[in-house]
Amino acid sequence: RFEIHVYSIASKEDNGPEVQAIRDSSDYFTYLSPSTMSPVEMYQRILEDELEILVDLCGYAGTSVVAEIMATRSLLQRHVMETTTDTCGDDGSNNNNDGDDGDVPSVRFPMHVSYMGFPGSIGSSKVWDYSVFDPIVVPPDHDHNTSMSNQHHNIRRHYKEALIFMPHCYFVNSHKSVIGGKG
Repeated sequence: RFEIHVYSIASKEDNGPEVQAIRDSSDYFTYLSPSTMSPVEMYQRILEDELEILVDLCGYAGTSVVAEIMATRSLLQRHVMETTTDTCGDDGSNNNNDGDDGDVPSVRFPMHVSYMGFPGSIGSSKVWDYSVFDPIVVPPDHDHNTSMSNQHHNIRRHYKEALIFMPHCYFVNSHKSVIGGKG
């Protein structure tokens, strides 16, 4: 069993039917407001929920706040490493000699996955560990000796994050959506 946490990055609460459906379908729904919290504060709030996987549905789509939040992990990891280096000896032992190892921060960072919002690489494995695609968005590598176009040849080598492929299509849509208010 797993729990679904949804974080809405919005300056004000949205009580529309789509948001209400998402809220009702999740175990936890939290608004994080960029007008009252910095990206670092928002990420620290997310860390409080002790997630194992954090899925970014925006990427570079929309505002840059979500990308900044996702990039915060690298900043905080570096801070934890520096703090650990300052308080531990070369062998990793605590050097403050007070017998309390509580000074060394114990932070578990979630794995980062990019899905749907941005169909490309962010160019760094420090932001996303994995990205979800399909073979149309990121075509397979082609053999030099085939007659296929080399236009996409070895495109996958440019991705720094690991690639996860959906079998058919990575973009989820509902066939029940009402278009133009008519059903």
